[in-house]
Amino acid sequence: MKKIAIWLSEHAVVLGSGGKDSVLHLWCIVISFVLMTLFGILGWNGKAFEVLCAVLFLGGSVVPPIVAGIIALVKHDKWNPWYWFPIVIGFVIGGILAIVVGLIGGWCSLW
Repeated sequence: MKKIAIWLSEHAVVLGSGGKDSVLHLWCIVISFVLMTLFGILGWNGKAFEVLCAVLFLGGSVVPPIVAGIIALVKHDKWNPWYWFPIVIGFVIGGILAIVVGLIGGWCSLW
């Protein structure tokens, strides 16, 4: 995944400079895309699909800074959630891609 992140940072727009932040960003895109597409195929539509979107997006935007704060407290380090924004943006991009695939496949609806 690191080689893909480096290649994307050279040839396309990717978050970060090809380091750990870019790799984490790509993993979040893949994880959210695969999970949402899988649940869409399994028949999660309507409100269930909206709940899945909310869990992924809220989990991707709330959990990382809390985990970083707990790690900083335990290790007595400075609180530095360097990975917070790549995670949030990765989950949102992967979710949007999954919603597009779900709309094309007819598994989810926007209402």
